[in-house]
Amino acid sequence: MPSHLFVMMSLVFFTSVNVNAENIQSKKNLSFTNCPELAAGEGQFTYDKTCIEGFYNSHPMTSTTFKQWQDVIKKPINERLVDASTEMIQYMILDNLLWDFPYENIQPVTDKELIASAQKALNELPVSMRKYIDEHFYGFMLVSGVGWTGFASSILESAEVPLKSGAVIIINADNIKKTLNDWLVFREKTTFQNSKTQLRMSYTKGKQPSTLSENLRHFLIHETAHLIVNAVPSIHPAFKYRNKPVPFSEFEEWTKGDAPLSSAFPFLTTSWLLTLSTASDGGSAYLLERNVPKAIETLVKTKKIKFYSTDETAKFTDDEAVKLYKRLNKTCFPSLYAMVDYSEDFAETVTHYFMSYVEGHNYTVELVSKGSSKVITSFEDDVWTDPRCKEKLEFMRELFTN
Repeated sequence: MPSHLFVMMSLVFFTSVNVNAENIQSKKNLSFTNCPELAAGEGQFTYDKTCIEGFYNSHPMTSTTFKQWQDVIKKPINERLVDASTEMIQYMILDNLLWDFPYENIQPVTDKELIASAQKALNELPVSMRKYIDEHFYGFMLVSGVGWTGFASSILESAEVPLKSGAVIIINADNIKKTLNDWLVFREKTTFQNSKTQLRMSYTKGKQPSTLSENLRHFLIHETAHLIVNAVPSIHPAFKYRNKPVPFSEFEEWTKGDAPLSSAFPFLTTSWLLTLSTASDGGSAYLLERNVPKAIETLVKTKKIKFYSTDETAKFTDDEAVKLYKRLNKTCFPSLYAMVDYSEDFAETVTHYFMSYVEGHNYTVELVSKGSSKVITSFEDDVWTDPRCKEKLEFMRELFTN
């Protein structure tokens, strides 16, 4: 996981780009890194990662002292569409080198339709989210040629500038040019093996087809939900503890009065179980486990839920997919992606809260036999109507009351 990710950020959305001889040669010629290559092999190239990481972590773009951040943070949120500068592109090249993601000619997006859709997505960001991210959101950037689909890159505070830490959300235009429903299927399919079934997924409201602008807006709501945790750090434990034991100190910081430690993060109440464990330093900790039927827990402990994986053996089979969706209906997770970890649960819950509960879109997933229209199993987001999930609904209402 990239170390630059904001402490409460989401998983990076990765997808591959073909590596070719020209691509490798261009990497050899990157003199600005001052980091010698270690070895060259067919289809891959390895660098002095320690050297690159040092350059990467101290890059000007990662600090509030970067002049462009000082300019963009003054603008209204709906105008924070950032043009990628030469320095920003340099940083993205370093990112791809450091994490071994192939890339092509990285450059700013000039596609007028995509830029207009991104501006529309910013304009349509829910007003009740803006009060949390205003001082932390350093813009929305569109680029092409990178080896991932998108991520939120952290910007750290500096004593030299009176600005708060935050993040810039970067999207690879090569992979996002899909309607919302097509994107949902693209993302979900990366968790399953090539099979005899196919996925149908949609957010529907009336008879209007989903659009590119809706896809960008969906992506933006999800990512800005992670930014909210910077403004309200008592929502869930720090990102660095996801899928690891969370030390008691993390809970003690947000526990009120004589209340039990388990009350520190009220968002966790519905979908996560706190089991006593041991932290990496040997101290007391809680391990956060999904509150799901035993059949699901057994399955996801055998195979972790991994989106964007290229490892076919780590992906779920047809039979496992049926079990997942059938039993997902009996949980308070709004989507399969929400089960990845508690930070993704929060981001997905916020996204579904606005799109499903507030705006009335109907979210459905259907597993269908290839070559026919027979539905094998389906999932529908019932979090907002299920009495068992009322704490989750109440938490969202309280958080986003204007």
